[in-house]
Amino acid sequence: MMQEFVIGMQPIGQTLTPNSKLLELILITERTRKISLFGSNVGGDEVLTGIEFDDGTIDLRVRENSEGANITKQSISPDTPFVDSIVFQQTCYSATDQPHLYWRRITYIKIESKGKTAEIGVLRDTEKSVTGSYVILPVEKVDDPCMISGVGYHNGDIVCLQIIAAPYMDASSIPKHLYAHGKSKVGLLALKDDKMLKLVEDNHLIGMEDDRTYGVINNFYNFATNWYSSRASINRMYPAFYELIDSSISNKDRNIIFSVLRMERNLRWRINAKFDSSGHNFDSDPFLRLKVHQVVKCLATTMDSCQRILVGKPRMNCYAIAYLSDDVGDYMIATLVLITQISMIFLLLLSIIHDDKENSSFLLTESILFTPIIAIFSSMLVYKQISNIGALWRAYPGMHTTPMGVFDILANGILGIAVLIIQVLIVMKQQERLDFVLNSIATMFVLQLDDNAVFVDDNGITDLNRRMLMKIFDKGIRKIDEKYFKFGDWKTARNKCEIDPEECDLIYLPDVNFDDDEKSAVLDPSAQPIHIGIEGEEVYEDASGGWLEIASSGPITYSKLEQDSKAELSFKWRDQGYGNRKGKLRVRLVSVKSGEDVATSPEYGLAPHQYEVVSETFDCNHGMVRFCAEGYKYVVEVCVGGGGHQIYVESLKFEQLTAFTMPSHDNDESV
Repeated sequence: MMQEFVIGMQPIGQTLTPNSKLLELILITERTRKISLFGSNVGGDEVLTGIEFDDGTIDLRVRENSEGANITKQSISPDTPFVDSIVFQQTCYSATDQPHLYWRRITYIKIESKGKTAEIGVLRDTEKSVTGSYVILPVEKVDDPCMISGVGYHNGDIVCLQIIAAPYMDASSIPKHLYAHGKSKVGLLALKDDKMLKLVEDNHLIGMEDDRTYGVINNFYNFATNWYSSRASINRMYPAFYELIDSSISNKDRNIIFSVLRMERNLRWRINAKFDSSGHNFDSDPFLRLKVHQVVKCLATTMDSCQRILVGKPRMNCYAIAYLSDDVGDYMIATLVLITQISMIFLLLLSIIHDDKENSSFLLTESILFTPIIAIFSSMLVYKQISNIGALWRAYPGMHTTPMGVFDILANGILGIAVLIIQVLIVMKQQERLDFVLNSIATMFVLQLDDNAVFVDDNGITDLNRRMLMKIFDKGIRKIDEKYFKFGDWKTARNKCEIDPEECDLIYLPDVNFDDDEKSAVLDPSAQPIHIGIEGEEVYEDASGGWLEIASSGPITYSKLEQDSKAELSFKWRDQGYGNRKGKLRVRLVSVKSGEDVATSPEYGLAPHQYEVVSETFDCNHGMVRFCAEGYKYVVEVCVGGGGHQIYVESLKFEQLTAFTMPSHDNDESV
């Protein structure tokens, strides 16, 4: 449930100098422990001038000798790369020669872990800003377990930090492979692409190692927004998703893997934080952002599995091959190998029982010396086999619940220990040197039999891993709830659902809970129930192709939700009678003050060539009724479809009898 985001890129309300734009983002690609902060006096204020990880293994100091100032150093050594909290504040300074332009510096940072603190600068009150000189920005704080995953620069100053946060998680239990990949020998990866840096700066979209990943996910968002609300948007992007998966496993491309993981964490943060900006269109529709996250989460789960395979590097045996291929032939081979191993061990055991009756131990003098050596070597083989059980489980978590997982435990765990004991007992009783050697080799061969019964090369194993990863992705996609494809956008989704930001999920609204509490508002005796009507036939033309308001109610002055509350809509309509069909109609519940949508009916369309009747009832649990309140109004709109198109509407009626408006508004006429 980790999140990833950037602190230090908040809107400031001032114009930054060109040199104050984000110029470089350094990603930390290794697991680090010790963090050292460096500060020095610049322009009269102590500012952050460098960050060092693990005593200089990763050194990001930028102003060590600036102005000959003394350097302040504060260090902290958490038990894990995750600290308890980070507090961060910036100050924007006015340029001397251009007072209308500003640049940023980090004038306060504090990192806490297990009661220990590393602190640079002084925390200041934003009200102490001096107009035309400097502006103190609000404090940014991360209270959850978190680590620094990137450092952003401009004009020789550190300006922002990329953060991985782990709310509600035990930092010590977070697997390293999810956030550290050691891309470079110094543990750093520099991103300088202007397009990606602008996404970080303007949209809080975290820095990614691979811009292809962003392109694929952004294209999927556009398909889901502009083309399809159904699963067709995913189906359309399957080749691109599969290409990312293929490259990640075939080319061992960790750039793709970590870009996907970063994107999933960033989307989770945007949902948890209810992020809203005028920047990236991910944030323009919270429902579509949530749907994108559902798909990216499936892709991230797949990349997690890929990273487990690349990091774990399990040694393949016939049992793992059978698990991956799910092929009857491979199952038969694995079963035959296990039977052979059990049979050979049984025969060796019988020979021990027979030898116990006739031979004494250590009849060969040299066996006293060589038996312990062979036992130690065989112990190493057994340890290797048992360790590989864990490696396979980490790479393929589902394997241990299958017959092949049980076979692997039996052959390389239980039988491995049994072979080790039997080997010692056999070789110590041999009378001939040749028998001593052959029996030693035979017992070792039993241990390695399942490894030798692998009849695919490295490319074949890669193909099996690729197929498994694609199955994981496809299974995850199929498990996405249909409610994500039932609605086109947040306007329609919120009629029935709400977003759970902590779980990043769309949940259905509970049924309305009715009570007998009296409302504070009093119904004006002259108020009338909501009624919108168009009696005769009306023709609408609009060359713009956008939505056109044709009727509305007055502002709602009183509304009381009751068990029998409902809204009813009915109308007859058609288009111009020939050519393409483009016409649509909808009813919206909007705020009179802001014009923002509160709820909406489905978008009816496309308008037929011949008159058809549409009729629908919205019950008390629908957003068009349950969200109805004072200060809102209902609006009827049509989308004609551009020049040359027409919509004919006749006998339109919309009623909501438990919501009232004043009769001064002529709500029975079209606009």
